[in-house]
Amino acid sequence: MKYEHIDYVDFPLEDTWRVFRNEMLKLIDYLPNIRKIEELERKEGEGKVEVTMQWYAKASLPGAAGKLIPQSALTWVDKATWIDKEHAVEYVLTLPELTNAAKVAGRNTFEEEGGRTKVTLRGEIQTDIGKLKFAPKLMLKAVIPVVEAFAVKMTKPNLMELNRGIEKYLTEKKAAEAKAKAKPKTKAKAKTTETKTKAKTKTKAKTKTKTKAKTGKK
Repeated sequence: MKYEHIDYVDFPLEDTWRVFRNEMLKLIDYLPNIRKIEELERKEGEGKVEVTMQWYAKASLPGAAGKLIPQSALTWVDKATWIDKEHAVEYVLTLPELTNAAKVAGRNTFEEEGGRTKVTLRGEIQTDIGKLKFAPKLMLKAVIPVVEAFAVKMTKPNLMELNRGIEKYLTEKKAAEAKAKAKPKTKAKAKTTETKTKAKTKTKAKTKTKTKAKTGKK
């Protein structure tokens, strides 16, 4: 099954691209349906970065499928190649705990559009339920649509959630950076005020001394 989804991140391209490529692990607190993200491998080359990550979902499967497939099995490995020049990522998602019964492969692109980032997902979902060795044949009919639905969830819904998480993350990051930049200025202003106060005090003291001196002469 082929798919194509488009969504937007309300931040410029370069900010969005850096987070997707380099700061994914920092997003865990912003993704309500993900319980853990692990970076298994990272190789940085000229103009590209190859990253292998493992994602762990929070939700469990419903009904009979949930009894056959534990929540601990709802994890996928994401092998991605981030291409800087093209602002694109080529990826393959597999389900190792489900004996790779489903695979998602595709290419996502990132484009600047009116100060926002347009994210386009294109790919294909392949399922091979025959690889589900642990499931009895009589149960496969119930399990197949659930596994396929889980594979679909790794595309558009996961992208939407990820984009909203990146927006929250970047909003907080930008606010923290602005606050950090403002602090030195505040200190500098305080120091300038203090210097001016000291200067005024010295001037008053000198004036007072001069006045006393003049009074003494009279």
